[in-house]
Amino acid sequence: MAFVEESAPLLAPAASAAGMEDDGEKSSAKLEQMRTTPVWVSTLGKNWLLVVLVCAHFVVGTCFFHFYENWSLEASAYFCVVVLTTVGYGDITPSSDLSKLFTCLYICLSVGFVFSFLSLLVENLIDSNLGKLVQNVADHNSQDISDATATDRLTKAEQHHLVASTAFFVGLIFLSVIMFHFGDGMGFVDAIYFVIITASTVGLGDFHPRHAVMQTVSVFWIVFMTISLGKLVGDYTSAFAARSERKARKALLSKAFTRQGFKMMDLDQDNALRRFEFVVSMLLHLQKIERGDVDDLLRAFDQRDLDRDGLLTHEESELYNQKYRSQSNMSSGLQRD
Repeated sequence: MAFVEESAPLLAPAASAAGMEDDGEKSSAKLEQMRTTPVWVSTLGKNWLLVVLVCAHFVVGTCFFHFYENWSLEASAYFCVVVLTTVGYGDITPSSDLSKLFTCLYICLSVGFVFSFLSLLVENLIDSNLGKLVQNVADHNSQDISDATATDRLTKAEQHHLVASTAFFVGLIFLSVIMFHFGDGMGFVDAIYFVIITASTVGLGDFHPRHAVMQTVSVFWIVFMTISLGKLVGDYTSAFAARSERKARKALLSKAFTRQGFKMMDLDQDNALRRFEFVVSMLLHLQKIERGDVDDLLRAFDQRDLDRDGLLTHEESELYNQKYRSQSNMSSGLQRD
């Protein structure tokens, strides 16, 4: 089990990168900043445009309801926050068709902003975790060995999946509007407003199904629409998270290694990396496997390597199988007795 003991440096905390000869102090300071700064704060800091857009979104909504609905600034701002956060108290509601349509647009944009923040938060979490690992072994002053621009885009499969998910949800919205327009007697604008309010879970309560049949249908429809929206947001978040992981993985695999990084990967410290060492090191650094996985696999190998020469022959494997079957039979016999 010498390999298990020697693999410990691979799992050392990211702060060990502070010992790198070229830029140790800079790396240490950067890692410390990454460790102490909350992820949501760093996410907003890196994506200031999103913050600006959300603020503009809030201001435009407040101004619209203030001037068009003749609400006070306080009431307008209050309503926008209630809608933006999907709390939906329902004590203030839009009265005209234009206000209802604007509210629908405002809700859709609000959901988009929430989705964008969640996606960026997940991406930043991945970048933060894998970024520390990349900094352990990768020379950031080196040129990429391969072209990594492809990792900045979603794959065609991801794009097609997102288009299909979006089209499916939009289709559900359209069919729901038709259903409540004809089935419950709602006006067309009111039906749009009701469906958007319900699907987004804002639920202001100013509109609801009036007929018993539509109330029964709504029992299943509301659950289905809520799950569908959650799936849509989850699909987008997963796709962008996968893109971020590919970028971090590419950064690790396409750059030259620092001296400290090479030393961390050299498990037996003989100044040479074997293929097995390289593969296991990369899997550990990319968090594809854990220390426990390596320990379990090595333990299983050692149990089969009867002569302890580091090689597993077919004969040894057969002997181990016979021994295992014999022990299993003995155990079964004792249980019967």
